[in-house]
Amino acid sequence: MSLEDKAQEHEALEWELRNAARPTKTKFAPGEPEYGPAECDDCEVEMPEPRRAYGYRYCVHCAERREKRR
Repeated sequence: MSLEDKAQEHEALEWELRNAARPTKTKFAPGEPEYGPAECDDCEVEMPEPRRAYGYRYCVHCAERREKRR
């Protein structure tokens, strides 16, 4: 196998790894440990039910603010 063939094979494997399907976040039912809190952990504003169902711990505003700090 030539060096070019090995390079193409390596590139194809990397492409497959980078473009593989990623697991999606699942919804949780109330009462499950992963279900989000009733209030945002940062500002204590009431959390919307959809964010709680996906297990988020921060409201959208606080989550965006925390992301900007990184």
